[in-house]
Amino acid sequence: MPFWPAVAARAVIPSPSNSLLRQSAAQRQTAHTTVVQNRTRYRFPKSARIVSSEDFGRLLRFREPGGIRLGRDSVSVCVQSHGQVGCVRFGFTVGKHNVPRSVDRALVKRILREVSRSQLPEIRSICQQLGIGVDIGLRFREPLKVVAPKATVQQAKERVRRSAELCLKAVKKRLPDTAREVCGIGLPGLPQEAE
Repeated sequence: MPFWPAVAARAVIPSPSNSLLRQSAAQRQTAHTTVVQNRTRYRFPKSARIVSSEDFGRLLRFREPGGIRLGRDSVSVCVQSHGQVGCVRFGFTVGKHNVPRSVDRALVKRILREVSRSQLPEIRSICQQLGIGVDIGLRFREPLKVVAPKATVQQAKERVRRSAELCLKAVKKRLPDTAREVCGIGLPGLPQEAE
């Protein structure tokens, strides 16, 4: 006589995953696209990233009219305008000196990327209205221990996110001035300065 008890037949409990398994591939695809269509997705395509080190170097050295340099809390931003209308590219720099652990560097970059991804459509539409394109470089500039000493990971993430949002908000505010510097005063659609 076996020492394990006889296993009774299990009843199959209906669940969403079981019903999806029984559906055909076409039905599953339709269900998936419906779910995706009901939420807003912000994509961060490769065309919206600064990839080459030459472009990074040019952005960081840019000091001519049409550029913006500013910092808020722990994030600084460099903006360089160019002639490709509506083309907005982002680059992210998180140094080992400020964030020694690679896990933390990846986390900070992910936060900067997420903030940039959510702001991309708005910045792109502003640039199209102004007739310019921009490269934006976000740099984490303070040691993480200084930014959030004895803070939880959630608090540190929130501070980095807030700093990046403040930087991008200031960039959006200054883009009309940048377009004025690059293209000249008197562009249609740009508010004129009182002299």
